[in-house]
Order: sequence, then structure tokens, then C-alpha cells
Amino acid sequence: MPFAPASKLNPIATFLIPVFRRRLRRLAGRLSSDSAITRLREPQTRIVWHVAAPKSGSTWVSKVLSEGLAERGWSSSMLYTTGRAVRREQTLDLRALFDLKHPHGPVFATHQHCPYSEYARSFIEEHDVRVILQVRDLFDCLVSFVDHLDNNPLVPMAFMTREQWGALDHAQRCRFVTDLVAPWYIRFWAGWYQAWRESGLDIRLVRYEALCAEPARTFQDLTEFCTGQAADLREVKRWMEAYGREGTRLNRGVSGRGRDWPEAHRQRIRSWVELYPETDFSPLGL
Repeated sequence: MPFAPASKLNPIATFLIPVFRRRLRRLAGRLSSDSAITRLREPQTRIVWHVAAPKSGSTWVSKVLSEGLAERGWSSSMLYTTGRAVRREQTLDLRALFDLKHPHGPVFATHQHCPYSEYARSFIEEHDVRVILQVRDLFDCLVSFVDHLDNNPLVPMAFMTREQWGALDHAQRCRFVTDLVAPWYIRFWAGWYQAWRESGLDIRLVRYEALCAEPARTFQDLTEFCTGQAADLREVKRWMEAYGREGTRLNRGVSGRGRDWPEAHRQRIRSWVELYPETDFSPLGL
């Protein structure tokens, strides 16, 4: 039965409906605030946040850990807005913590390409978050990024369409990735390095190279970091077999692909690194 037009409603309903709408909007605004989310969460609930540079094997790590930890009663969540034609993974959105299977249990926040910021730091400190920080040799990342753009025009750190990319030759593609994508990686690492080394935050660094060299040991270490308890290597290997690389974006699973990146571009990137004399860029191969 359709609702009666406002002119047909009795005077009390005509008055109450706008009041109800105002209060509902006010309540929704309060519930979606960071402070409300903080109060609604159990203070001792563990949150592990997987922060990663693009093309570092992070989809694989998140898939294995989220599925494996789910067997132990953990929830998994994306801490950013996602949906049709929307992917805002460079910014935090804590509203996802409302929509959890186990709202008061431990949470594994799946991989997110989120730069460091004071807002990220406040979230980590207020919720006592443990951070898995994943990186890879930068030149290997850039080669993988060219492969990525050959198949997918989505570039959150630099605008590019499929048509524009198709019109570029290989040299121009390398230049695009060097000049417009590589600076994002430099800023990403400079910020998170400061958080890792100087702020006292609970951050565990994992490098793609170690992941490829000793995957089982790396996953065992990350599981222990997440849970705070010893992890059975046999269980971790079972997770890897059950929830392995299928469906992830791990291209070839090898290191060293970036050794042939044009030398002029390599020197240009190294000149940017010199602007951060206090930052150790060796985890990025610089």
C-alpha cells in the first residue's frame, strides 16, 4: 500500500516525520564517527592491518592470512571504501569495522596501499593496531607495474586510461612509470619508515624477496605476529596449499626483473632518495 501524500497525513505525523529524520541523520553521523567506532569496539580486541606497496605480493599474503585466521575465529575487513567503480584504498575508512561477522573478535584488515599519515598513526595508537608492512625492490615493482597497466588501467597514484597507455611505446611507458608512479613509492616508504623506526608503533616488515625465498617461514612469522602465539608450521603450510596464489595478482613470483630498468631512470629515482638522508631505502633495493 503506497504512503499517503504529506497533505493527507494528520498534523502529528506531519510534525513527527521531519523530527524523526533529523534525529536519524544525527544518530547516523554520530555512529559513523571515529570516536563512536572506538567506543563500540572492545578495548582489548586485536586488529592487524596489512599495509603494502603495490605489486609486492600483498594479495597473496592477505588471502592466506585472512582465510587461515578465519579458521581461528578472526574476521577480515577492508579499511577503505569499495564498491562499484569505487576503490579508495589510499584513505582509511573505519566504518567497515561495523560490518563484521564477529564484531568483538580479532580483525585482520586486508592489504591496503595506504600512505602513512598522522591520521593513520592516530588510528594505530587508539586501537593498539599491529601493522604488517610489505615492500619489494622498487625496480622490480616498476616492471610489474608495466605488466599491470598492459592489462588493467586502474592506477590510483597516477591517471592513465587504456587508450592513452596503448598509444605509448615501451620507452614512454617506462618514463611514465618512473616519473609518475615511482615517486608514490618513495613517499610511501619514507612515511612508513619513520613510523617503523621512530614512532614506536608495532610494525612488522616483510619483503617480497624473503616471501619468495622462504614462503612457509615468512607466513609462520606473520601468523605469530598476528596472534601473539607460536604458529605450527604444518598448519601454515596447509593454509598455503588451501588458500595459495590462485586468484591473486602475483605475476611471476620471481625477484630481479627490474635489473634491466633503464639506467637513466634509475639515476633519476636515486636522486629523489638523496632528499631523505635519514631514511634507509635498502628494503626497496635503493
